[in-house]
Amino acid sequence: MKYLMTQSLLSSYLYQFNCIDDYAEEAHQSFLDTLNKIYSPPSEAMQCGIDFEKLVYEYTNPKNIIDISTDEITAAINIADYIQGGSFQYVASKNININGLDLVLYGRLDALKAGVIYDIKYTQKYSVGKFIDSPQHPMYLELIPEAKEFIYLVSNGKCVWTEKYTREETPSIYPIIQNFFEYLNNMNLMQVYKDKWKSRY
Repeated sequence: MKYLMTQSLLSSYLYQFNCIDDYAEEAHQSFLDTLNKIYSPPSEAMQCGIDFEKLVYEYTNPKNIIDISTDEITAAINIADYIQGGSFQYVASKNININGLDLVLYGRLDALKAGVIYDIKYTQKYSVGKFIDSPQHPMYLELIPEAKEFIYLVSNGKCVWTEKYTREETPSIYPIIQNFFEYLNNMNLMQVYKDKWKSRY
């Protein structure tokens, strides 16, 4: 049996320890929902991010740029310039074994272009290094061995920032997954993972 492993599951797990104390209980419940694959409709903030990402993809075709009257449109165009000509929503997977479990690492990349992985982020607040502890760039660089770096393209709907991680400075995804499994075992949640995350690939 193979089990699916995604960056979103790992991100949900890690957020429990990185969020402020006031949100700890909410973050833990969100992780349990993710682990159990309980669907929740996107929050207002998440929907803003989804809508912004759609704008970016639309504006990768210059013919679609007919209006630059808002800051959000300008920001979307600026990000579109980075990924224009790339492969969008590129799906990648890799079989690995950790702690005796056969896993399928799985990711859907926002864009892959000339050896660079791009991910679009929409956030109300940004500070330098916001995504340094994210499992996303370790996971995706493991999935795409020919990629030399990973760049987060970040916007609040007005400004655009880039956050770059080279392969050399990116930690391995393996210890992150091992720590995740240790946590599941300690919390008696490993069987939930095995029941809910069986791979179809």
